[in-house]
Amino acid sequence: MMYDGHMMDNYDQKKKNSSWALIKEKSKKAQDEARASLSGQALQCYECKLGFWNLCITSKKTCDAGEHCFSGVGKAGGLVDIKMKGCLEVSKCNKTEQVNFPSNSSTNIYAMMKTCCSTDLCNSAPAHFHMSAVSMASATISSVFMVKFLI
Repeated sequence: MMYDGHMMDNYDQKKKNSSWALIKEKSKKAQDEARASLSGQALQCYECKLGFWNLCITSKKTCDAGEHCFSGVGKAGGLVDIKMKGCLEVSKCNKTEQVNFPSNSSTNIYAMMKTCCSTDLCNSAPAHFHMSAVSMASATISSVFMVKFLI
């Protein structure tokens, strides 16, 4: 049997290419795992853009780095109970936010205390509740009024 150096070189080259591809794949996977462990897993929170009384329609949101989950409760116009939930920069946590309109006036649109937590879905969604037709209509009318008032 005769040794064909050329055929053996091709075989060796294919084997090297295959091994190199496997090494690159494992290296990329290790880099991705290291990056995930250094940055930590993204925090999942409930989000409610604006709720009135006990009505706060939520969805799930993934926070950015440097953010925690928050639950906010406050009063709009000193009369209407409002709620918010979502992600908030850590530096803004556990503080009362005063929103005036225009911003340089003393006319307070709302004041809200935003309390933070740092585990997945820790700003739990409100329990489901039943509303009467009158309560639902009242909440809807108030919501429309508040949106027009805030804008």
